[in-house]
Amino acid sequence: MSELLAILFDINPFTWTSGGEQASSSFLETFQSLIASLNIFLTLNHRNRIAIFLYNAKKKEFLFPRDDDDERLIQNCRFAELDKLVIERFKSVVDELKPEDFDENTKISPTLYRALCCTLIMNHG
Repeated sequence: MSELLAILFDINPFTWTSGGEQASSSFLETFQSLIASLNIFLTLNHRNRIAIFLYNAKKKEFLFPRDDDDERLIQNCRFAELDKLVIERFKSVVDELKPEDFDENTKISPTLYRALCCTLIMNHG
């Protein structure tokens, strides 16, 4: 039996730093640790799958998988390539954040709704 693990990662600096200061490297360090943990989850069963979403008050980003992603990255345990792809996308999204994207009142509900829809589609075609 395979499992699908959906990760919702808050990219709002108000969540990560006090007073809305610019997010430090803790964003990337935490995300890299998360990716290492996801690799372990994927090795438990070769049919396990992941879905990664980033969100803040203004931005909701479906990071992985996307339509053009190669499923063989997971199926063939090519985790170094998968990690590089996902981390590059993460950096790209975070680098594009603007001050107006930040809000103390990040709402997870739109991202959660999108994640649930995605997991239904991934599980039931």
